[in-house]
Amino acid sequence: MSNPVARLLVADDLEREYRTGPETVRVLRGASITVGAGEMVALVGASGVGKSTLLHVLAALDRPSGGRVLFQGEDLFARSEAG
Repeated sequence: MSNPVARLLVADDLEREYRTGPETVRVLRGASITVGAGEMVALVGASGVGKSTLLHVLAALDRPSGGRVLFQGEDLFARSEAG
């Protein structure tokens, strides 16, 4: 799968943190996934492990605290939030 289009979605070393008052909660730590064109993927896990957070980051609804998300080879978060 060396063709970047064949690798439709690539998430590399994702991290996501939330602040709740003075406390920082790390939800994602080093999460990585590659989804090829035409593949179907299921995300399963116990309650509270970060499934929804990962999906929000992959859909560009939330910005990761670290790592990157590529869609068809383009970094979804390379641009500034204002741009």
